[in-house]
Amino acid sequence: LIVPAFLLLGFLLFYRETKDLALARTVTFTLLTFSVLASVFSVRSLKQPLWRLNHFSNPFLVGSVGIGLVILMVALTFTPLREFLGLTVLTAPAWLYVLGATMAIIFLLELAKLTVLRRHTTPQHRLISSLKIS
Repeated sequence: LIVPAFLLLGFLLFYRETKDLALARTVTFTLLTFSVLASVFSVRSLKQPLWRLNHFSNPFLVGSVGIGLVILMVALTFTPLREFLGLTVLTAPAWLYVLGATMAIIFLLELAKLTVLRRHTTPQHRLISSLKIS
């Protein structure tokens, strides 16, 4: 529910302020794509926080995210494709919203991971999981 809430908020905010349907759609499209590509690193592990993960240990994941970002940038900058998709050039406030909302989504995902992990982990479970059995 986190991502759809930010998508709806962005669409309504930019459509209400600018009355530009193409801009509102572009913000929504860009936020959806950007947040999914960025959040895969957060949901890669449900037991460890994002900052403790080695993001380059899976080169296929990093490559896939890179390819996804390139495709997104092509869709936003290559005029024939942008027009075919019904998109427009993003304004600076739109980019700030996309980046800020993506960071907020990742923060909320990390907070949810922490909350669930603490709720479902008793001190005994933590002790057992900290033991390394070889």
